[in-house]
Amino acid sequence: MFINASTKVIFPNGSTHGSSKILMIKLLNNSDLAVFTEETPFHPVDYNWSDQPSDRGHISIDGNKIPVKNCLIAVIHKQTQEFFIDQDVKAKKIKRDDPNWLFLVAHIIDRSICPNYECLIGKAVTLDVDDNYRQAISKSHTASHLVSLALNLAATIFWSKQFKNNDSLGNPDLDREAIQISSMNELESIDVYHLSGSLQKKGFEVQKFLTALPEVERSTNENIVRIQGNTTIKPTINPPVAFLNEKRVWTCGLFGGKVATIPCGGTHAAEINPQNKIIAKFERTGNADFVVRSRIIQ
Repeated sequence: MFINASTKVIFPNGSTHGSSKILMIKLLNNSDLAVFTEETPFHPVDYNWSDQPSDRGHISIDGNKIPVKNCLIAVIHKQTQEFFIDQDVKAKKIKRDDPNWLFLVAHIIDRSICPNYECLIGKAVTLDVDDNYRQAISKSHTASHLVSLALNLAATIFWSKQFKNNDSLGNPDLDREAIQISSMNELESIDVYHLSGSLQKKGFEVQKFLTALPEVERSTNENIVRIQGNTTIKPTINPPVAFLNEKRVWTCGLFGGKVATIPCGGTHAAEINPQNKIIAKFERTGNADFVVRSRIIQ
């Protein structure tokens, strides 16, 4: 079956269940198959910025539940149907806005479960994501974003020059400038930062900041409470339904009528109540490096 559109994803609106049909199945190796559907609630791990792991769950075909081992991003050329998956997409430097390429969600399943997989193309399927796992990862992701905003606010006193790149709350975006690696699990989000020499040239007082890291941690946690206030916040991803390659933005109304926005292709908690306390722990890991661990306490 010829694919003529990128995968439509419904996970931005929080969906964990969907129905679709199989458009294509690719044999990846002797043990794995990649199943492609028109639409999916599954969030794939991003080959370029793999902070959020793929969803867990299963697809059902003719009443048979098939576990999804992994969920990756693949691309296929509109005309030639040339195909690449995961890190091969990155290696080919294919841009998401390149109109010649379609971006697809690849649901990875065990070949041994479907030895005659060719006959499944065109069949109707249901797709179910592990809701508990999704919610846990989504909370970690939301905590990470809120902590990044609170960190930026705490770090404003360490800028000796005006910095041109501000976050959506108007503070110098240290998070975006210094973050190197981000990862998340069911308990916490882990963000690794490097304070480079170029950052110092831009006016950030690196050594003063690192020396004061315990105070920065305290200030960041105070800012989290200040940003949230005594209200329930309800983050959203816009647009709520999109093609995989479309830009999506995390939007969150905060205390005092402020609205925060961060480009984001992941999933997030439906709401964070005041009793769901967000805690950030800071740890210095090198001469110019530090780690922030963010979690929501139920």
